Amino acid sequence: MYSLYLKLLVILLVLLPAGCARVPQPASYPFSRQKKMQSVYHWDVLAQDIAGQVMAVVEAKLVDSEKTCIVVNPDSTVFGQAFAQLLNAHLLKDLDGLPVSEQGFFSLSAIPNPACIQVQYEAQVIKHRTDRSARVYPGTWTVLTGAIAVMHDFAWYEALLGTGVLADLTGGIQEAMSHNEVLITTKIVRKNMLVSLWTNMYYINDRDDWHYREEEKLPLKQFNLVTDDNLSKVNLL
Repeated sequence: MYSLYLKLLVILLVLLPAGCARVPQPASYPFSRQKKMQSVYHWDVLAQDIAGQVMAVVEAKLVDSEKTCIVVNPDSTVFGQAFAQLLNAHLLKDLDGLPVSEQGFFSLSAIPNPACIQVQYEAQVIKHRTDRSARVYPGTWTVLTGAIAVMHDFAWYEALLGTGVLADLTGGIQEAMSHNEVLITTKIVRKNMLVSLWTNMYYINDRDDWHYREEEKLPLKQFNLVTDDNLSKVNLL
């Protein structure tokens, strides 16, 4: 008798939502992976890839009849300064790897030069304030296995419910994720015209976001210094 009541209760819990008005449920994207950038070596890997793409575009679209120069425009962030050096190093290596007959058509400028092909990049830190998880929420497997048991085979619902609880205990624990991501955009510009653009996105450690931000300068504060002779103003930090 107890088993019959329990079965009827399970059926009631499954069928009850069907009689209520429901709004569309949020659906997640299919499972995917995203790399985490957390070392200078990772910056170097990206620089090597970008250098190869830059050379491919320059050779295919931007070679002049006489000579083509390339210049990398860094920003003042820690990432920007380091990435410029890494990118220049890989561009030089790629230029040296060209056939001797083609090497004379290319040069890499060490100083800003508006006449050259401009390689520009910027990093945008995107902060997520909500908690983020890499696993399913506790209770998901219990609910799903319970519904399957009701719909398919009553005789096995106790075992499946137990399996669902076990799955929640072993795999349903949330794993904390970084709240920060960085979007790195690289583009080739010539004569104020956008020639090519690439975007790369990565997770980053929350405490490393300052690598990608401009250093904030301390504001100057003005104080009035009163002397016996006159009133003077000085700028102090």
